[in-house]
Amino acid sequence: MNHLVKIAVLFWGAATLTAPDQLPGLIHYQGRLINGTNLMNGSMELSLRLFDALVGGSLLYEDSNTVVVVDGLYATVLGDQTIFGSLSTALTSTNLHLEVAVNGTPLSPRERVASVAYALRAEQSQTVADGAITSNKIAVGAVQLGHMATGSVGSAQLAPQSVTAVHLASNSVTSDRIVDYTITASDVASNTFWQTAGNAGTAPGAYFVGTTDNQPLDMRVNNARGLRLEPGATPNVVGGHSDNTVGVGRIGVFIGGGRTQTAGNDFVMIGGGMSNSAAGYGSAIGGGVLNTIQADSQYAMLGGGWSNNIRDYAYYAVLGGGWQNTIQAFAPFTTLGGGLWNTIQAHAQLATLGGGRQNTIGTNAVGATLSGGQNNRVGAGATNAVIGGGADNRVEAQNATLGGGLQNTIQSNAWYVTLGGGWSNKIQAYATYATLGGGYQNTIEAYAEYVTLGGGQENTIQTYAHYATLGGGWLNAIQTNASSATIGGGGENTIQTNAPFATIPGGRNNTVGAGATNAFAAGRRAKANHRGAFVWADSTDADFASTTANQFCVRAAGGVKIDTGNGPSIMLNGADRAMITRSFDTFNSGVHYPAGRWGVFMEPSKLVMGMPAIGGKEVHIAKYNADSTYTSLVWVTQSGDLYTLGAVNPPSDRAMKTDFAGVDGREIAAKVAALQIHSWRYAHDEGAARHLGPTAQDFRAAFGLGGSDRHIATVDADGVALAAIQGLYTLVREKEDEITELKGRLAELEARINRLVTH
Repeated sequence: MNHLVKIAVLFWGAATLTAPDQLPGLIHYQGRLINGTNLMNGSMELSLRLFDALVGGSLLYEDSNTVVVVDGLYATVLGDQTIFGSLSTALTSTNLHLEVAVNGTPLSPRERVASVAYALRAEQSQTVADGAITSNKIAVGAVQLGHMATGSVGSAQLAPQSVTAVHLASNSVTSDRIVDYTITASDVASNTFWQTAGNAGTAPGAYFVGTTDNQPLDMRVNNARGLRLEPGATPNVVGGHSDNTVGVGRIGVFIGGGRTQTAGNDFVMIGGGMSNSAAGYGSAIGGGVLNTIQADSQYAMLGGGWSNNIRDYAYYAVLGGGWQNTIQAFAPFTTLGGGLWNTIQAHAQLATLGGGRQNTIGTNAVGATLSGGQNNRVGAGATNAVIGGGADNRVEAQNATLGGGLQNTIQSNAWYVTLGGGWSNKIQAYATYATLGGGYQNTIEAYAEYVTLGGGQENTIQTYAHYATLGGGWLNAIQTNASSATIGGGGENTIQTNAPFATIPGGRNNTVGAGATNAFAAGRRAKANHRGAFVWADSTDADFASTTANQFCVRAAGGVKIDTGNGPSIMLNGADRAMITRSFDTFNSGVHYPAGRWGVFMEPSKLVMGMPAIGGKEVHIAKYNADSTYTSLVWVTQSGDLYTLGAVNPPSDRAMKTDFAGVDGREIAAKVAALQIHSWRYAHDEGAARHLGPTAQDFRAAFGLGGSDRHIATVDADGVALAAIQGLYTLVREKEDEITELKGRLAELEARINRLVTH
């Protein structure tokens, strides 16, 4: 306790007297205890001792009490808990000194007891008869504050015009010495006193409430200071608790209220709150608790909150509020809105941090913006960088923008990039001018400049793949040096290294091979492995790959359909050209005839698959082997004969048929029996091969089947044959039944004959 400092006041207790000779035998004592720079708090044992010398001497009286100390302040009385001696006897000494001991430890130096305490000696004076003292019995200035009981002199006790200024000691008439309402406006000169009900006839500058010397003006409430006007070239206005302080020589300060406020520079404003400190010239703190604007942070503003700080040389900075937010030194023109544990670090001038929790704008991040969120960071030197919000996001590059999301990163030197949001996405170092929209665990790798990755999951644009675009999907990759390549989306698609200008629009498991520039792969498991190859594969779960450069490859298990709507037809060649053809196939003369080549031709009313009219030329459908050998399955000769290695299988699925109707097999058999069957040959058949069968006209006339009377469909011929067979089968069964019946009857007759013969 040797470091305690006491500030004390010794005065008479304010007690109401019931009779003129009744005086309290107590002395009020107040003080303030400070340990170093800390205000004391708690219960303490306080001993008050009276000695007859400043140092040493004899102990005349001791009193001891337990007092409660709040923010260093305490109050007690002397005379209620006597430990040693008599208070009235001690007061007979004219050289009296008070020693204070806290928890048994005396504080020094002792205090000289002034005249107020000796008022207790009034108990030993003689009484004065009522009315015995007249005005001519009192010397000018003889009546002092301690000579009259409070309220003892009323208007009835004073003769008119009997009291003038010379009769009153300086400052002797106070409010507690005058009976309430006994002095009226007619008793004093006009405007010499300000009335509680208002004043009239005043002139600005001539009439005022205040001081005319270099002393402050205090206004009190409940006998505690509530407002102080301090003199100066620009007066200071200090409201609130009396421990609100203005630095020595400071001017133009305004403290609105609160307590333990400190203004350490000129033209400072502290609105309210508690334990706020503003030391920057022209700075302002709105309120809150334990907020600080440090020296040389001129014109800074701190709105409120708790334990927020604007450090040295952060001039023109603004900190709105919140809890334990900091604008560090040399960060001028910065703005921190609020939130919790947010920091704008040193030299990050012109930066803005909106709020949130545990967000940081790093050192030298000039002009950076961090809107909010939690645990986001703009790295050191990341000038003009932006983080919109989210959590655990990092921007380390200049002029980079990160919208939000969770755990996203823009690495150092990735200038002018944009990362929209999502979770765990990354733009690596030197990937300048890149854009990553969002999604999950997507990456733009180092040195991949001017690229765009829209979103999706676990997609990658690798190093030096400049100008590449990857729309989205999952597990897609544009690999190293595949500049200007594009993957639209889908899943597990890859454009491999050194394949610039390649394209995969989407699908799954598609690949553009290494070095396959300008290649295209789409669908499922399409493999464009060569330069300029176009590969489209349907949904079949098998690889479909190009075999040479600039190849057009399509796998379509469901067929190919091209619909031009009402537009022009598809022109594959000019007039009289084959739609699909090889380069040429000459006649014997060696002349290349456009209509004499192999190909598919669209005639005015027919689509024709053509072959040259040259002996030995045939159209085959074949099965090819891996060694390029083949086996013909179906073929057509020059004479039109159709051969097949297997069976002809016209469709006959019940699901493909409708409008069923029954037939009479016996009727069909009868018509077949009546049908003329001829042996004949085709008129155009130079080989004179003969054939057997009816004519189409007779067949149609007999059965009414087919769509033409010039052809007999095999399905109709087969149907007629089967129906006729069924009719014959029915007839045969009927005959068999008839024969069986006749055999039974015959057997019965034979049995009867045998019985007759026997008998």
